[in-house]
Amino acid sequence: MHSEPVKIVTRRFIDKPLESILLILAVGLGIGVLSTGLSLLANTLAYSDYMMKSPEYTEITVSTRSDAEDMETPAVTIPASENTVLTQEDLEAAELAPYVEYAYIKNRSRLHMINESSIEQENRMRTEMEQFGPGQGQDSPPQDFSGDAPAAPDGQDGNQPPDMRQNAAQMLQEGIESGLIIAEIEEADGFEVSSGFFDAWDIQTVYGSIFSEQEYASTENIILLGTELAAEVIPEGEEMSSLIGRQLLTRGGYQTIVGIFDSEYGDYSGKFLEPYRDRGSLSGFRGFRGPGMDTSLIFSVMDPEKIESSSSLLTQWFADRYGNDQISISNSRAEAENIVSRNTGISVLVFFLSAAGFFIALLNVSNILMSRAMRMKGATGVLMALGSDRKGILKLFSVEAAVITAAGAAAGMLIAFPLSAYIKKAMEIQTSSFIYLILGIVISGLLALVFSIIPAAHAAKTDPAQAMRAL
Repeated sequence: MHSEPVKIVTRRFIDKPLESILLILAVGLGIGVLSTGLSLLANTLAYSDYMMKSPEYTEITVSTRSDAEDMETPAVTIPASENTVLTQEDLEAAELAPYVEYAYIKNRSRLHMINESSIEQENRMRTEMEQFGPGQGQDSPPQDFSGDAPAAPDGQDGNQPPDMRQNAAQMLQEGIESGLIIAEIEEADGFEVSSGFFDAWDIQTVYGSIFSEQEYASTENIILLGTELAAEVIPEGEEMSSLIGRQLLTRGGYQTIVGIFDSEYGDYSGKFLEPYRDRGSLSGFRGFRGPGMDTSLIFSVMDPEKIESSSSLLTQWFADRYGNDQISISNSRAEAENIVSRNTGISVLVFFLSAAGFFIALLNVSNILMSRAMRMKGATGVLMALGSDRKGILKLFSVEAAVITAAGAAAGMLIAFPLSAYIKKAMEIQTSSFIYLILGIVISGLLALVFSIIPAAHAAKTDPAQAMRAL
């Protein structure tokens, strides 16, 4: 059976439903905005620390100018036969800069998969070519629209010059029969890297191993898969470890998977890695780099404060070797610092505004609860006359405050989660934790409860005689 105080509180909610709902909404809005502000500030500081520690923002990138128009004042005219092409030998520039810890090559790469979907797309494009293009009759050899070479047939090295007459459908069938991995995705992005990359980014393999020196020297098509990409290509029902040593069917040849890797920094889990190899001929399209196929040299600096001085030394070295304005040298540290400064400023402003809104809302809630307590002054006197002590009266109003705060916290969560996600997306905060948001809701809920109990404490001090005269 409900006690008399509980009945009184229930009656107050029933008799004043609109007022009670508005109280809950006010508390919910206050908790929602303050927890969002707290979460945003905490996540911004955590992401800023993550950015500044990332190897990406302690690196200097060296590459060739992509267009002569990009050069401000070309000082050296280089004949077409002597176009600037960076190679692994240029990594020796690291010896000039004492603060460079790692030097490596990282070039973009892409794999185009062979599967039923890609074959259907190729057939559809071939049909369109036959309809609208001359010389595309039925006797024409199959064309490759993917940008990569077709895979080599069984018994041939996947790096040998491709036979453009290979039939993709036949290759797919042979691949299925021989147990090759047939990925359902159309393509995958990745990088070809030299050995220093793994040390600079602290790449750890989950299964298998990184490239060995012998594998860098070989001509075999081998790749490492990030954990997310591995999850996309793995056959249904198989363990990720089963990918090690197996071949992936692509238009660039059979790619042997030698490892599955993960990394704390960088967006590499959805990509693949392959070994960078210097080659001076067209034997094996995938490793050849020539004019128009830029090679990027990366120099990782151990002390971020020395990036500018190291960049100046590298600029001089490459200018002496290739001429002024032939090489582009850049680092993204300054850009990252600007992003951190901007995000921190926005987060502090949002937190200040949310805190101001929270306390304004709680002051209004406290005033309304105080008014409700004053309207119950007579009932409070009756309860005291019937034997209730001040603790009982405090409990009566505290239960009401707790119910309003709990309902407001639930409403605040419904506001905070989508609002926080939207703001973080707008500010491009890529790593975040819901723990900060939950902690913000708890802190703001406790503050709301304190403000709600203040009227209860005031009502508990009511003199019984004066309360009776209020009837």
